[in-house]
Amino acid sequence: MTTTNPSTVLSEQLVELSLAMTSNSFARVEGLWFEDGGLIIRADNTVFRVYRDMLATHASGFAGMLAGASPEFMDGCPFVHLPDSAKDMEYFLKALFDFRFFRPYPALTTFPILAGVLRMSHRYDAADLLKRALFHFSTPFPTSLAEWENNSAGVSWTRKGYALPIIAVARQVSADWIIPAALYHLCETLKEEEILDGVVVSGSTLKLDRRG
Repeated sequence: MTTTNPSTVLSEQLVELSLAMTSNSFARVEGLWFEDGGLIIRADNTVFRVYRDMLATHASGFAGMLAGASPEFMDGCPFVHLPDSAKDMEYFLKALFDFRFFRPYPALTTFPILAGVLRMSHRYDAADLLKRALFHFSTPFPTSLAEWENNSAGVSWTRKGYALPIIAVARQVSADWIIPAALYHLCETLKEEEILDGVVVSGSTLKLDRRG
């Protein structure tokens, strides 16, 4: 009489369950669902189907993560659920897969796009994209007083509403060299009580880290 190992049965059931998972209950982003893509990424309640090898080539953090993982499946395709926000992931993947979406400086961009690209390219080791984003980020914030006084690289995303988020993102991606000029910019654009008590950004109150 042949006996079946219960752990083998459980493993087979989990594989069958993961293969049965579908993307129908999740939102998709136009331009980031490739039917022949080899990897599905979920962030929040949004899914993206992209080219696994291309992603791993341009973001080495994904290469290491995918190489050591036992994949789950969705729609019969390898699937990962990441803790990042859907918007950050959308901006990051668009910047990777569509060069026109996030061109090098002095092409225009917005702060939410720039912040998302910075956070994700820093987290997942997308070196070339991070370099492009950091150039966008650094240009309005020179590292010397002479450069500051002669700086004409004002961009729309440095307006008052982003004075505190700029410093927060700089710390998240270790862009410490821009912080002195960013703090000076903050003092120029915010009132004293806003600096001390914080400002509302996207529905949440953001305060200055006391390290600043």
